[in-house]
Amino acid sequence: MHDLNALRAFLAVVESGSFSQAARLLNCANSSISRQVGQLEQQLGQTLLIRSTRSVATTDAGAELFERAHLLLPQLEAACSSLPTTEGQPAGKLRVSVPWWFSKCHIGPLLTAFHNAYPDIKIELIANDALVDVLADGFDVAIRVSYLKDSELIAKPLGAHSYTLTASPRYLNQHPAITHPKDLAAHQLISFVLSTPFKTWVLRKNQESFRISTEHSWLRSNHAELLYQSAIDGGGIIVQPHWGVREALARGALVQVLTEYEVTSTRFDNGIYAVYSKHQRQSTKIKAFVGFLEKQWTLLV
Repeated sequence: MHDLNALRAFLAVVESGSFSQAARLLNCANSSISRQVGQLEQQLGQTLLIRSTRSVATTDAGAELFERAHLLLPQLEAACSSLPTTEGQPAGKLRVSVPWWFSKCHIGPLLTAFHNAYPDIKIELIANDALVDVLADGFDVAIRVSYLKDSELIAKPLGAHSYTLTASPRYLNQHPAITHPKDLAAHQLISFVLSTPFKTWVLRKNQESFRISTEHSWLRSNHAELLYQSAIDGGGIIVQPHWGVREALARGALVQVLTEYEVTSTRFDNGIYAVYSKHQRQSTKIKAFVGFLEKQWTLLV
């Protein structure tokens, strides 16, 4: 069995482009990185890296090893860290991807309570509104809001939520009244950018649907809080989950529009899911985290 630390060192060198940068990333000495890579090359009987005074490049064998190892190493590390302690408690590092807006509104306030319940789990939470590749990016679990692509991953439903169409009172007072979805074509739209083909809002009433193109939005971003603030500032109309705008609605900073219509920014699949690899279905740390969120769901939305 090859040393995982040596593989980790090799990957860091290739990804960063130098031994010194890899040493900084892994918080160790340059000599340690060089020694580990050298030992790996000796064990494999292959030269993996071509070193020069200014750069590092992979050999054919090194390139092939990198392509395989950078996908497999996170899974190997996850398998090792998911083992329970001798007392049977979930333990190890749990790497989680969460949409930024959802993490701020809901996950953040729960982290201390989760730590108190499972003190042996060390959380690395990456908040990012872009869709991540759970396996390739080395995540144990990702929280996904709404529409899911077909995949080989397990998608555990945590619950459901609803979307709402809102704007600030100032914006609504300065622009024509909105009484029908078709009126939105003449308004300033602020829309969320997804890694999906959807560039429309869909409104539905009495089984009749209306598709509103967001191509003419003056502002499009994958940062939900930025869009939220722009709407509060009078920039236009947004579609966001109700939990994301609840506080602004309560204090009158935003007002709901076309309240008699169901609305979505993707499809009418308004679930929230915990997504993880099928190979991790028995992971005690993932079970603990997902189970904790399920129990808290009524408090989240």
